[in-house]
Amino acid sequence: MVEVEGRGTWTFVFSTPQRLAAHYGDCGLYATTGADLLEQLPVGIGVMLDPDDDHRMPILNRMVPPKILAVVRRRNAEQQERVW
Repeated sequence: MVEVEGRGTWTFVFSTPQRLAAHYGDCGLYATTGADLLEQLPVGIGVMLDPDDDHRMPILNRMVPPKILAVVRRRNAEQQERVW
């Protein structure tokens, strides 16, 4: 995990052993499903998939506690309804 100033704590994950090796060199690895990884990470840890590739993708659903995220989504939906 790495602390990114102003952006929180992140962990890098890789879709293949080759992408992992390109980033870190020869190293050990731990393989799991994405769902299992997200279950194991504490809330507040962001996940960056394949950080060196053009298709990199941040996974933010663990950055905010689920209850707070639900409130934010509900408020956004209510605001959109008022606009229409």
